[in-house]
Amino acid sequence: MSSKRTRSSQSSALKSNTKPTTISSKNPAFEQVLIDNDIYPINPGNKPDNWEEIQDRLAQLRASLLPSRFSDGAFETFLMKNEEVVTKAQIMSEVFPMFMGQTDIPSGYNQIFNNLEPLGANISSPQPNFFNGSRTAEIWPKVQNDLMQYIIPSSEQYCLALPNFITEVKGP
Repeated sequence: MSSKRTRSSQSSALKSNTKPTTISSKNPAFEQVLIDNDIYPINPGNKPDNWEEIQDRLAQLRASLLPSRFSDGAFETFLMKNEEVVTKAQIMSEVFPMFMGQTDIPSGYNQIFNNLEPLGANISSPQPNFFNGSRTAEIWPKVQNDLMQYIIPSSEQYCLALPNFITEVKGP
């Protein structure tokens, strides 16, 4: 796969003789660390084989954002509330629920994903602000055991599995 950056231009954050730095997605060197571990960002010359299918799926309307579910009034309420909040905690408790609506999908907050196979060396464990997933009780025990480091993100006893919707909140 081609990319503007190559392995020979490894990030300086990982070349020093000191203890390896743990890189998070917030670090400017994160993308280079992924490239160094054979995970390449999408660019015009490097598209996955199912690119057209991905584009078609992304173009489909989602029920949660249809005008019948998120009216102009709800959008105005969001804008006003977004102007009032100051902290990330306020956003998660007062603004974010406006987008999520009422659902019975299992979800979690601020759980450190310390049980997943790492994407590469020195990459820190993610800790999303919000995620949806499945209850581990709904997954066959053999599947859990065989795929644990790929489907069960946390070592916490009651953490959800198969996280499939992850949100990171920055600020107002």
